[in-house]
Amino acid sequence: MGEYLTRKFWPKIIKTKYFNEQIKFFSKNEDDIKKKFILSMLPYYEYIGAKRIALGTEGINPDILLLLNFQIARREIDIVEARALLEKVQNQSVKKNIENKFAKDDDLGKVFESILYLTVQASENECADFILRLTPIVTKLAMLLLEKSSPITVDKFLKPSINKKKIETGKVFYNTEQMEEHYDLTERPLDELKKKDYQPYCTNRYLFALLEQLKQQGRISDKEFSIISNVEKFEKKFRNTLAHDIKRMDNDIAKKETNNTISDILGQIKGLFSFVDSEGVYKNKWDSYEIVNNEIIKLLGL
Repeated sequence: MGEYLTRKFWPKIIKTKYFNEQIKFFSKNEDDIKKKFILSMLPYYEYIGAKRIALGTEGINPDILLLLNFQIARREIDIVEARALLEKVQNQSVKKNIENKFAKDDDLGKVFESILYLTVQASENECADFILRLTPIVTKLAMLLLEKSSPITVDKFLKPSINKKKIETGKVFYNTEQMEEHYDLTERPLDELKKKDYQPYCTNRYLFALLEQLKQQGRISDKEFSIISNVEKFEKKFRNTLAHDIKRMDNDIAKKETNNTISDILGQIKGLFSFVDSEGVYKNKWDSYEIVNNEIIKLLGL
């Protein structure tokens, strides 16, 4: 049975209608075997598969299911749902250990959880998924950097678009009346921004134009601007190809075409995040996935 606990055999066992029957075939102590399967999945962050097994395990500690769902919600950056699940955990010691490592439901917390999941993907060499997840993180980091270094808070300059379809795409629109006092930081003349038939939206191009001007004014360091520019160029280099075409992606290709590996980019993103997290709220929370995994292992009682 031991060979089936290795990762390459998971699909052979778990993704079948007869999982429970196969476990019974190998061992009379089926619940212990199922718990060992769950244990073997945690280092690979395979929470959905572990949850499926836990649901069919008699006498499983309910807190284990709550924590597996908690981890799944975090991967989806659903902090509200994750916090609600954590509140239901009965073991107070477990809950306390995790609460100290968990993100707040704000922009900084969501970016932290997003980067944390990038760390998981980097450790698993999931290069294509890593790159596709970069786009919203780069945009949000640019917005946080802009807000950290200037009077501009992008979310406060929203202007609803008449075009509902545009709103649904998630594009951010400037409220030009509120933007007026900061017109010198935009790349377009104020009179063009004020045209009634024109509503500029805040794409990465506009954000980076603002950031470049802040760099010229000395509000952002050359290093900070260089890092976020490098990450944005890396993401832009591969994004469209991976989104629309089938293409193999690995660290060797990334290094050859951009002189950066996935680990290089992750390190730069974390460095930039430490700047926007100036109070160090998340400085010691990068191991929070492992903290939760360890609590699940304790509850398994193996």
